[in-house]
Amino acid sequence: MVNTKEAGVNYHFKLLYAIGIVIAVANHACGGGISLFYEFFPAYSFHMGLFMFSSGYFYKDAAENNVFKYILKKLKRLIFPMYIWNFFYALFAQFMSIKGFLPQTGWGGLRALFIEPIISGHQYIYNLGAWFVVPLFMVEVFHVVYRRIFLLIKNDVKEYVCVIIALTFGMCGVYISSKGYNVGWWLVLARFLHFVPFYCTAFFIKGFWNGRIVCLMVSIFY
Repeated sequence: MVNTKEAGVNYHFKLLYAIGIVIAVANHACGGGISLFYEFFPAYSFHMGLFMFSSGYFYKDAAENNVFKYILKKLKRLIFPMYIWNFFYALFAQFMSIKGFLPQTGWGGLRALFIEPIISGHQYIYNLGAWFVVPLFMVEVFHVVYRRIFLLIKNDVKEYVCVIIALTFGMCGVYISSKGYNVGWWLVLARFLHFVPFYCTAFFIKGFWNGRIVCLMVSIFY
């Protein structure tokens, strides 16, 4: 049994990250020969949500004491590095395309540098994984703001109100996506709505059940 308290590292979630990575890679390889009941639980409906869930689990409500400071910190840790990476990756992609290692896609201009990272994240071909940064930032900002709004409500009631709102947002995200509102700027909204319940319910579970259910589910893999 792994010592989950060693050096303050939560090895339950280390394992959960590993499982999420395997599922994500397998799904991008047409299942990768792994059967995980994809017919009933399509991997795209949960495998990225798993990482959002993990982020929400480690959210600290102390952030609600200074929302502006929290948002600024997230800008510095997520959005600014994303744009810096996007700029250097654009240069790299251009160089590789000139040398014939990547298809000629063109520079893309200011839209590819500043707008596409928000809308799709699929600019410059192989930079696809960066799309997750913007929805994560949006969900984290939403979570701290709406919890701050409900700060005056009795704590246990507030938690239930917050999780009900989060689940409602998630259902709205699924609905608008099913109606075709999942391209362009609609995609930004659809991703945000889809991920909200993963992040918010994780904090709810941690606060009310001390993560016992999560740990129990993950521990079966030990």
